[in-house]
Amino acid sequence: KMQLLQTKWTEAGGTGFLFNAWQVQNKRLDRLFRATAHNLQEVLGHTSDMIDGWHGTLEQNVLSIARNGFDTSRRSGQVFGAGEYFAKNPQVSSAYCRGGSFMFLCKLLLGKETTHHTWVDEQKYYVIKQHDGMRQALPVYLVQFQARTGPLHTRLSTASVNPDTAEVSTLQGRQR
Repeated sequence: KMQLLQTKWTEAGGTGFLFNAWQVQNKRLDRLFRATAHNLQEVLGHTSDMIDGWHGTLEQNVLSIARNGFDTSRRSGQVFGAGEYFAKNPQVSSAYCRGGSFMFLCKLLLGKETTHHTWVDEQKYYVIKQHDGMRQALPVYLVQFQARTGPLHTRLSTASVNPDTAEVSTLQGRQR
C-alpha cells in the first residue's frame, strides 16, 4: 500500500518521498460516507462522482479527524465559502499544515456543482459543502510527507506497534 500511496502522491504533484502512512479504518465514518453516496444517488438520479482529495491540517486536528471525520462546526477561514477544502495536488494542501508534516488522502463525493461542492480554479481545490448531515469526505490515509518527529509522530508510532490503544485505534501504520 505504501507504494500505491507514493504513486498517488507523485502523480498528483507531490514532491519527494512519503516517510510514513497510516490507513484510517473507521467503520462509523465509512457507513456514514456510504449512506451519503446512496442519498446523493437518489437526489441526483445517478451515482455521484468520487475522487481523491488531499487535506492539510494542523497536527493537533489529525486524531480528531481520524476519529470523528470533518466537523462542520470547526471550520475556519472559509474564503471561498462554507465547507472543507481538498486539493487535487498535495503541494496545495501542504500550506494548510502550517509547518506540520502530516496530511490526509480522502475519498470525496462531489454531488452537484454549487449545491454539494465548489471548484476554486485559481486555488486548485474543492470546497466540499457537507450540509444536512452529509459525509462527503472520508479520510482514508494519513501520510507523513516530511521526516520530522514530534508528539503526533510519537503517538502514531505507538499506535502502529499497539493497535489496541483506544486513543488511536482508527489508525494502522504502514511504515516505509
